[in-house]
Amino acid sequence: MGNNSKRNIFTVLGMHRSGTSAFTRFINLLGIPLSDDLLGESPHNLTGHWESKAIYSFNNKLLSSVGCDWTTLKSLESECKSFGSDKQLVKQAIDLIERERKGNKSFAIKDPRMCILFPFWKGVLEKNNFNIFVLVPLRNPSEVAMSLKSRNNISYYEGLHLWMRHVLDSEYYSREMNR
Repeated sequence: MGNNSKRNIFTVLGMHRSGTSAFTRFINLLGIPLSDDLLGESPHNLTGHWESKAIYSFNNKLLSSVGCDWTTLKSLESECKSFGSDKQLVKQAIDLIERERKGNKSFAIKDPRMCILFPFWKGVLEKNNFNIFVLVPLRNPSEVAMSLKSRNNISYYEGLHLWMRHVLDSEYYSREMNR
């Protein structure tokens, strides 16, 4: 898989409620390590989320620093460029990845927020000698919208817009990458 001198990172870029947790658990069962400190189960995800608590918190911090959360419908490309030019923030991100992967040559990360923050993460990972593999699980947007309505009381049409924002950002920002 890729250049032997590089480390491999599998990034699961998928919209909330699109099967990203099940998909991430599946690749973990195939032998790709995950964080040791994962978000636990919830009433809407009984087997767990299979995502790092630390990366989840870091991504929420990035979003809140620009007055957003995961439900933003605007492009965050310019904000991600700003994050990427902040040497302290980049150092925090790479230190976080290094702690989470614990020296494993291959590692997987998943947080649906990464879809809209991927320009930042892509830059961090490329500058730090990672082979990036992008995995994009897809689910019918209507099903996602209905699931978001049930879980978050988000209107059906806002759910469709959120699905589109996350999926189009994932596709666009990973277009030239291994997918």
